[in-house]
Amino acid sequence: MLDVPDQLNQDQFWNLITEILCTLQNEYVTGMPEEVVNSLLVQCITLAIHCENKKARFYEKSSKFLIDCDWFIDNMEFCTRKLLSLLQYTNDNNTRIIQLLQKNDDLTYKDSLVQNIKLIEHIGWILYYLHDQEALSKFQWFDILSSTLLNFYIIKSRISLDYELEFSNYLLISIDYCSSLDVEQLHFIPDRLLGNLFSSLMLVSRNEDYENFLQFKLILALNEQFMIQSHELIYDNDAQSSRCENKVFLFMIQDDNFSNFVECLMLHFNREDDHILQILILKVFYLIFTTSMTCKWIYLNDLKVLVDIFIRELLNLSITNEAPLINTYLRVLYPMLCFTQLSDVCYKLSNIKDALQNLISNESCSKTMKRLTERCLDLKLFSEESDDQESIVSNSTTSSFRQPPPIPLARKFQKSIYITDNNSSFDLASSKVSRTPQ
Repeated sequence: MLDVPDQLNQDQFWNLITEILCTLQNEYVTGMPEEVVNSLLVQCITLAIHCENKKARFYEKSSKFLIDCDWFIDNMEFCTRKLLSLLQYTNDNNTRIIQLLQKNDDLTYKDSLVQNIKLIEHIGWILYYLHDQEALSKFQWFDILSSTLLNFYIIKSRISLDYELEFSNYLLISIDYCSSLDVEQLHFIPDRLLGNLFSSLMLVSRNEDYENFLQFKLILALNEQFMIQSHELIYDNDAQSSRCENKVFLFMIQDDNFSNFVECLMLHFNREDDHILQILILKVFYLIFTTSMTCKWIYLNDLKVLVDIFIRELLNLSITNEAPLINTYLRVLYPMLCFTQLSDVCYKLSNIKDALQNLISNESCSKTMKRLTERCLDLKLFSEESDDQESIVSNSTTSSFRQPPPIPLARKFQKSIYITDNNSSFDLASSKVSRTPQ
């Protein structure tokens, strides 16, 4: 095994790694046996974590270098399996160290923890560049990914280290991995992980804290997958007895999580122009507005801000190029006007009506968009708003009494009441958003 100094500068790292590779490639011209590949993999990672440069950019560069090596490519499945085993072992080791640190704040334990964190970070970048490769897709490793994230959150919240944790790579992988999760995998997502995702979420923008933004996006991605799987179970005759409780929604409505998360939703919804993110956020609002327990929870002032955003977007989005996003806004607008406090408050109804009529009068308006728009325009509050205006013009002293729109039948709060479109197999619960890590 290579005798590695405690600290390497970058020049020493690249010189040593080049020397090792040249020596072995000259020795094994026709290919390396697995034990040599294993030893070489460990040596390369060991050199990287002993380099004095702690920046993520260095780990990215060294990871790309590693996976582009011929010996790694030729043994990719073997190397991937070893990396996952090493990651799981290091996670377990970290758990033991954390338990020891809670009893004895020993500097030696902290040094060991930092070395393990460096190792996990480096493996994370290797896996990040491998995560769309066939070799990695063969492994069911979401449990390892979950335990890695949970490790980071526990360390970040409980242990004071002279080292800045960097785990954006694992968040990026997790966001992309979500789309492949089935019901069983969703069920076994650790509750402690979901709890930490919500409790540590901060109200800051993407530019202020990119890692926090990825954490927010992971919550949205998990929620979407729960909605999709739940919807598929409803229409799967073979799975009628199965249930897919939306654990993201359950944690979202706990304690102070709801108010903080809604504030994060409002912040990003008002600032982000990423259409994928907008749709993911709209799906959360859809859940909130179509669930009888939560449809009244959002403050009226926040609802008014949402109305302003909806009006702006419906007027500005291109019907030709951005129809799916417009349709998503329309699908959420309907329950927002029906079931929230807006049903009793005439806030900018004329502006909403103008935006809807602008859509329906456009010659590029599709049948689906027209149906969704008409569904909103047919709401009783718009006809009553017109009646009120006519009463004002005619100086009428009478006022019409209206019944509030029907509230969904009471159900268990974890089961969203989906409002589907007539003559269409599409609804917001079943639609899937394609996500590329950004």
